[in-house]
Amino acid sequence: MAQIDLFDEETRNRPIEVNVVRSIFQDSHIPFYYTLPTNFHGFYLKLVALMHNHDLERFQWVFEHPLFNFLPPHYFAKLLKASLNYPEFTETILKHQNTDVNFQDRMGATPLGWCTFRENGVFYKLLETRNINIHLQNRRGQNVLFFCRSPVHVQYLLILGIDWKSKDFNGRNVEETLGDKGSVVIYDWPVKRLLYQHRLNRAFPDIWIDAIKQLVTSYTIA
Repeated sequence: MAQIDLFDEETRNRPIEVNVVRSIFQDSHIPFYYTLPTNFHGFYLKLVALMHNHDLERFQWVFEHPLFNFLPPHYFAKLLKASLNYPEFTETILKHQNTDVNFQDRMGATPLGWCTFRENGVFYKLLETRNINIHLQNRRGQNVLFFCRSPVHVQYLLILGIDWKSKDFNGRNVEETLGDKGSVVIYDWPVKRLLYQHRLNRAFPDIWIDAIKQLVTSYTIA
């Protein structure tokens, strides 16, 4: 799990070999125009420009290029955050080996937290990744549930087993930071959880032993 200042000047200005950039741009059919990026931040801005222009094909060519392995994880996190506005690029970013889906910024916020706060549909793509950790806390001791604006997202996180009982470092619980609709989902969850588990148990084949039923139920509905 990476945790780096997104605005570290030393990293922003770290130089890149011009021949490497030229090779990536040539192979990806990206027009040079008048300048090639010479540092990490400049290269990042070129990628954001591709996203802004909805040029998914060239963006994918860059990400699949064997020489594109020099940007540090926090720049991939910045691209992931930018993809909240361009969700067609999210999957390509998530596939890269340098992308840390559990990255935390200076305040401890994660990509999943960025999504829940914005009611963004990339939320579902992140949950599909194998290494996603929904339990990470920010510097205030809050997991992503605390500022989840969509009641549907709240429901998903509860089913996946997120902690909804613990308080943050200021003694607040999730109901105090959620909106009215999200708070209702939290309030109803203990009863709904039992109902979902009961329905799931009834759907199991009769030949299954109780231990297997309990194992599958606890795995499916935390």
